[in-house]
Amino acid sequence: MEFHTVSSLVRVFPDTKPIPTAPKGIAMENEAFSFQVAYRSDQGGVMRVECRGDMADWAVVAQVGLVPSQLPAYPEPDDHYERTQPGLFPDPLMPIPSWRLGLSASAGWRSIWVTMDGRDRPMPAGDHEVTLHFTHTWTGQELGSCTFCMTVLPAQLPDQTLHYTCWTYLDCIAQAHHIRLWSKRFW
Repeated sequence: MEFHTVSSLVRVFPDTKPIPTAPKGIAMENEAFSFQVAYRSDQGGVMRVECRGDMADWAVVAQVGLVPSQLPAYPEPDDHYERTQPGLFPDPLMPIPSWRLGLSASAGWRSIWVTMDGRDRPMPAGDHEVTLHFTHTWTGQELGSCTFCMTVLPAQLPDQTLHYTCWTYLDCIAQAHHIRLWSKRFW
């Protein structure tokens, strides 16, 4: 098995080994800070994930699921696409039941999303190590571990006052309900 700490800004595709990033980060006491652990298995079975250390109570772990994309780009795309060929794309964050994940030697690279969440209960200021241990549940074999060093600053973010907009595509709503856009029935 291989394990690598990866930034939350990196998308881990099954067919490409991700470039490991520095296993460290900085957050404020009441912030949600995320990173990933990319892994590739050479065996099948079930893997148990365990978070250890003084920050374990703040860790929320999810598996990054894969979704099929048949048309990631139209013909003649510009150079700003991450990928233009159909395939499996990492996207949904899915809960890990009982902190256990299925393993498959043919699954390629996958990732676990780790959020250190201080929003409801502030994290303690200082330098901390967050260590994830991986164990094969059938054999009890230790598969590996990853340590992420985190500095929590002795400060808190102010309450958010940012207003955001969720775009609604009215033409799609009208088309889905078979009504004329801007008609009395539409409103």
